[in-house]
Amino acid sequence: MMGSRSQIEIAKQGRAALSKWRQANPDVLLNLSEADLVGVNLRGANLKRADLTGACFQEADLVGAQLTEADLTRADLRGAKLVKADFYSAKLLRATLAGADASGAYFRRAEMTQCDLRGTDLTKADLIDANLQKVALQEAILIAAELARTRLTDADLTGATFGWTSLGDLDLSRTLGLDDIKHIGPSMLGIDTATRSHGVLSTTFHAASLPPLTSKATMPPPLFCWRIASACCGCEGSPG
Repeated sequence: MMGSRSQIEIAKQGRAALSKWRQANPDVLLNLSEADLVGVNLRGANLKRADLTGACFQEADLVGAQLTEADLTRADLRGAKLVKADFYSAKLLRATLAGADASGAYFRRAEMTQCDLRGTDLTKADLIDANLQKVALQEAILIAAELARTRLTDADLTGATFGWTSLGDLDLSRTLGLDDIKHIGPSMLGIDTATRSHGVLSTTFHAASLPPLTSKATMPPPLFCWRIASACCGCEGSPG
């Protein structure tokens, strides 16, 4: 069922119009479900707790948008600009973000089961405590992304790009495509992840070919900087 036609028309006018409407209707649920919002400019818009189920945001500008606890089940965000958008505790069940730029986006505690993240740029994204079960992450960019306690059961990382990626307290024993990850630099792998993954990493990540961590010719290029708690081996080359 499509959301409120009047609200959809206001959203199409952009952030200023939507902000004015929300100020005048602070207690009304924003319902943009099934709306066609292709290419809309809602940069920095307040979409907290909005019903966006099935909405089409293809190529939309949602840079810095506030989507905390919003329901984006089955939403189409292909090619959207999601840089530094806040998806805290949002529902993205079966949503598609393929080819979107979600660099620096905040997905902490987001429910993303069966989400399509193929080719999505997740550079420096926060995916801590997010549910990424059965998520398609083929060719996704996860450089400097934060994955801690992230659920990755049956997620497919084939062709994904890692480097300076933080992997803490993860169970990768049922994660797909580990052999085919592209490593452009060292990542930080918690000893808890190695333990919880039941030996899978010994036959997958250790087969990867990574560039050296330092310029010292005497040092072999280690696979990962193993980090326990806040301790680190002091490897160099972080992108900052």
